[in-house]
Amino acid sequence: MKVAVSIPKHLLAILVICFVSRALAQTYIIRSSVTDGSGNIVATATTQFSISVTATQTGGNPNGGGNSGSSTPPATQPTASSGSTGSGQAPSAGSGQAPSTGSGQTSGLPVWLASLPGVAGETYGTTQWLDSFKYDANGNLDLTPLIPANACIISTATTPGHQASDYADFNSAQNAAINNGSLCVLFRDGGVYPASAVNQNIQGATGTAGHPFIVGRIGVNGFLDHSQPRPILQSGFGIAGSPTSTHAWGGPMHYLIIDGLNGAAGSGATSWFIRFVDQTAGESSDHVGIFDCAASGFQGGFDLEDDETDANDDCTAFVIEGCSIHDCHGGATQAGLFAVSIRDFLVTRSVFANCGAKNNNGTAHDVYINPNHPNPGDPADAQVRFINDLFAEAAADGCESNYGGFFDHCVSLANPIAFYGGGGFPATIQNCVVDGGGGEFDPSTGSGQVGSALSLAGAGTGRGWGAYLDCATTGSISNLYVINKSDAGDVQYNGGFAVGVHCTDSGKNPEGMPTEATVATVGPNVIVHNWFDASGSNAVNLSQSTPPLPAIAYSGLVVLPGVNGVAGVTGTEPAYVDDTRTCSSYAKTLGIIGVSDGPSLMTAMENNWPGNWDDRLTAAGVVNWIQAGFQVK
Repeated sequence: MKVAVSIPKHLLAILVICFVSRALAQTYIIRSSVTDGSGNIVATATTQFSISVTATQTGGNPNGGGNSGSSTPPATQPTASSGSTGSGQAPSAGSGQAPSTGSGQTSGLPVWLASLPGVAGETYGTTQWLDSFKYDANGNLDLTPLIPANACIISTATTPGHQASDYADFNSAQNAAINNGSLCVLFRDGGVYPASAVNQNIQGATGTAGHPFIVGRIGVNGFLDHSQPRPILQSGFGIAGSPTSTHAWGGPMHYLIIDGLNGAAGSGATSWFIRFVDQTAGESSDHVGIFDCAASGFQGGFDLEDDETDANDDCTAFVIEGCSIHDCHGGATQAGLFAVSIRDFLVTRSVFANCGAKNNNGTAHDVYINPNHPNPGDPADAQVRFINDLFAEAAADGCESNYGGFFDHCVSLANPIAFYGGGGFPATIQNCVVDGGGGEFDPSTGSGQVGSALSLAGAGTGRGWGAYLDCATTGSISNLYVINKSDAGDVQYNGGFAVGVHCTDSGKNPEGMPTEATVATVGPNVIVHNWFDASGSNAVNLSQSTPPLPAIAYSGLVVLPGVNGVAGVTGTEPAYVDDTRTCSSYAKTLGIIGVSDGPSLMTAMENNWPGNWDDRLTAAGVVNWIQAGFQVK
């Protein structure tokens, strides 16, 4: 609810209440923001309290009831992990369910934002910034209030809505936007813009909270008009801030919004669609948001880096929301998203698919996150969050986060390595699905033998790894479903483990990743099903580095088929409501023309955008449906 309280007339207090269901208690997180007359946040506070309730046993209702005879909560009401492990608060949309897939308004905010989870006790600048925006009925960003009347618009003569006063290229439009004070450059929808029109970095000025620097799109009839496709940019650009004589990239940049641009590489394409390397010592960039953008055909999608090693000098409050990066195939060091030393980094409602070039060393990913090592100023919790994201068909890792990592309602589909967090920082994996793809992504030509989709390039370079903690100081894995790796028959590719907790990673020594005496909680609801090796037997379901062994406490239901003699773990699967649920079977339930299996579902999710938004084509939609099937009868 949105509540006006008795305070001076020039201030408005907004209370957003998110409900979090626990097994035996209701936890309430009250996030309040005080804004001035211009809508700028001037103060924030977060309060958390719990009220005990009586547990009930309803006999395995997949939509919210408990499991008969068990204190383990259902997956749609995830247990909040212990704050002592650095783990996150499980979210709710106010109904006891896992978070909404994104639509609708609650308390003036879209449901996905009102229920945005994070580590208990943390204050996130990314969340506070998102709270300040307006959203449309589908929960997508509405920049209408922030677009000034004197914004500078770019179009070609054939672009729908073209006007004679429009600018022909980004360079001239940006110069004019700085000179007239609008700080707003917009490409008209429906236009195709070659490299000659995308001919400058974003530079020369920076924004403020009340007046951000905007580079985005505009429809024929305003921002909310999506009757034409997003503008197609055939070349990429850099973010340069204010250039100096000593730093080619310049900086810092404050309050920058990039919205609604579709980067489709053309003959003049640069190596990245959007690239930012902040080399300014003493002050770093903050509040940079990339919304509703797509990138394909480039060597890499987004490259966002703080290239300094000054203590406490990382970039902060970066957001990637509603973006789709796919089919970017650069070298071993390029990825769909590459980020270095960005604290308070939120990646949400986005898709990363089929990125990276196949190679034997396993370094080409959909997403790669790193700190600058060594940096004594790095905080204990880097506040890196991945929420409601799809990582699919990567050359190597779906997501490698070496700056901690908080994963919630994410899906890994047919990746050689699903996703992991750590690198000497806390990490949390909760409410996620790892789907091996069931062979649907194996190529039909070339190295098209069974299981090859889950391998790195070349014979004998198999992976098929699930989700894990990698050199995390503390961490937890809960409400995780690892399923559908059933490529029996190939002896080279399918030995990978389902769940892992590792204290050492010798491959990371050059990057300064420390060995960590990891203390972790595994469970509740960590379930492995149909995760087979090449012989058709259960694969390694729990992987631990040695030495040293991590300290693992098992909590609630932990099902690792074939594992015996481990306290807190059962090797025998119980009867589930529906254990046939996979990404592929989810696709068949949607009734969308052309969406019938895992690959076509991935493509549909890549193409989900505000002009034709479908909540079902999000990672959270997939997770909630699969979780409901894996409730114990």
